[in-house]
Amino acid sequence: MGKALIDYMHDCNTKDDLYKSLLPPTRTVHMNLHDEDISGTIETILSLTKNSLEQHQQPFNILVKTQSKTPMSLKFPAHGLYSSVAAHQNSNRIAIMLSLLHTIRECIARKTTKTNRDVFYSNVELYGKQITVDRWINTIAQGFELTNRDSLNVIPAQKGLVFTTQEIIIMTKDTEERINPFHSSLIPHMDQNSQCQILGAKSGPIRLLVLEKEAVYNQFVNNVQYRSFHHDNCIIVTGKGYPDFLTRLFLHRLQVSTTAIDHWEIYTDADPYGIDIALKYVENAKESYRCDKLVHRGVFLFQLMSNHQRQVQYLPMTQRDTLIATRLLQRLTESKGSSITTVQELQRQIFLQKKAEMNVMSRENYMGYK
Repeated sequence: MGKALIDYMHDCNTKDDLYKSLLPPTRTVHMNLHDEDISGTIETILSLTKNSLEQHQQPFNILVKTQSKTPMSLKFPAHGLYSSVAAHQNSNRIAIMLSLLHTIRECIARKTTKTNRDVFYSNVELYGKQITVDRWINTIAQGFELTNRDSLNVIPAQKGLVFTTQEIIIMTKDTEERINPFHSSLIPHMDQNSQCQILGAKSGPIRLLVLEKEAVYNQFVNNVQYRSFHHDNCIIVTGKGYPDFLTRLFLHRLQVSTTAIDHWEIYTDADPYGIDIALKYVENAKESYRCDKLVHRGVFLFQLMSNHQRQVQYLPMTQRDTLIATRLLQRLTESKGSSITTVQELQRQIFLQKKAEMNVMSRENYMGYK
C-alpha cells in the first residue's frame, strides 16, 4: 500500500526533506569518455532515455561532461520547484541533444558526413539558428572527451576563402583536394591529420596574408589576377570576420605540413574587434586551430597616422568598444609571450578613443610592409 501525504509529512522534519521525498526517482545517464565504437555509445544513450519514458514512465537526467567541474544537467520532463519556468527551455535543449545524437548515429552507420548547415536546415524550427547546431556539436564532442569533432561525421560548413598563386594539395586519408592557382576558392574540408603540399613554387619567398574582411580580400585577388606586382608568390586567406574552425584548421595544417611559406601576416581593422579576431588565429586555446607563425601586422592607428598620402576617417570608440579593449588588454598583459605591438595598439585605441577600418589603407601599403 502506498504512503499518504500525511505519512511523508510525519517522516520528514523539514520542508526540504519533504520536497526531496516527493520527487520521482530519476534515471541518470552519463555522457563521458566513449568506447572505441562511438555509435554504440550513442545507441546506449538513446535507448536508455527512450526506455526510461516509454517503459518505466521515469524522468531522466543526462549529465554531460564539460570543461568546468560541474557537468551540464539535462532533465526531462521538468519537475520540482520552478519546473513550469524551466519546462520549455529544458525540453528544447533535450530535443536538440537527442536529435543531434540521432543524426550523428545515422551518419556514422551510413559512413556519410553532413555539414552544420545541412543539419540546421533539416529542422529549422527546432534549432532556430545555425550557430545552435555548432555549439551543441561542440558540447557533444566535449561530453565524449573527443580531441576533435571528426569522428562525429558532422563537419563545419565552408566559410573561409583562399587565393593562391601556387597549386595546393590537401591530402585527407584516401582523398585529395586541390586548390587551383589564380582562382578564389572555398577552403576545402579536412581533418586534423590532413597534409598540405604547395606545388610549383617559383623562385623567391612565399607570402601568406590573412585578411579580416572579404571586401579587402576581393581587392587583393582582383589586383593579383589582373596585375603583376613585386610579391609574385602569395597565399591570401579570409575568414570573413571572425574565423570558422575550417579556416583556422587550414592555416594550422599549412603551418605544420610545409616550410615553403616565408612570411605569415594577418591584417584586421584598427579596433578592438580586429585585435580579437587576430588573437582567434594566433592564440587559440585548441592547438589544432592555432597558427603560431602568424604575425599581426596591422592595421594599426600609428600606421594610418603616418600615412599622409590619403585622408583617413577615424571613428569614435563606443563604450562597448572601450570595454572590450580593456578586457583584451588585461588578458594580454597577464599572459606571457603576448605581442608588445598589439598591447601598444590597444593602449592607443583606449587613450585616443579612436578606431578605423582596414579598407582605408591601400593595397600598396599592405604589400610594402615586410
